[in-house]
Amino acid sequence: AVRALGSCPASEENVTAVRKALIDRRSNATRASAAEVLGKWKIHAAEDDLRAGLASDMPFERLERTSLPALAALGVPDRFELALARLQFNNSREVRETALGVLDELGEANDPQIVAILLPFLEDPDRPIRNAVAERLQRFGHLAPMLVHSFLKDALRDHRPRRQEKIEAIRAALNKQPKKAETDSDEDSGS
Repeated sequence: AVRALGSCPASEENVTAVRKALIDRRSNATRASAAEVLGKWKIHAAEDDLRAGLASDMPFERLERTSLPALAALGVPDRFELALARLQFNNSREVRETALGVLDELGEANDPQIVAILLPFLEDPDRPIRNAVAERLQRFGHLAPMLVHSFLKDALRDHRPRRQEKIEAIRAALNKQPKKAETDSDEDSGS
């Protein structure tokens, strides 16, 4: 029923019903659907309820996986810190992948912070997370190339073949990006 409301307009009556569903502890699936709908509708008045869902002590990760993107959709100022906290190894892979999706916003906004946030997770013990991080560094590594090159230089000491392939893929992606210092100096010299 809550998910069906999500396809309706965000009337006051619908918003009230969905917010009630979010705080109703009888059904975790309903709560997760409610968080998803509130994020879709961008209902800022539900921020506190969404934060409560994110911090829920109940063992139901789907609520975390829907509350985090909902808070990001609202544009809450600490959305990246919330995502980084969920990216830590003590969370499920699904929650961590959701956190990476929220962090993509930084890269898409050309914010070099994304590189510093992601680099430590290139060493993550969970292979799918490492792969997801490597893919993002291929996309966003050009935002902080010196930081990535420094990390890659240290990482080259690791001679595992799959590791080398990922490092080379990131390096190749970085080399395809125009270097800002070179383009600026070309403009200054008039060439």
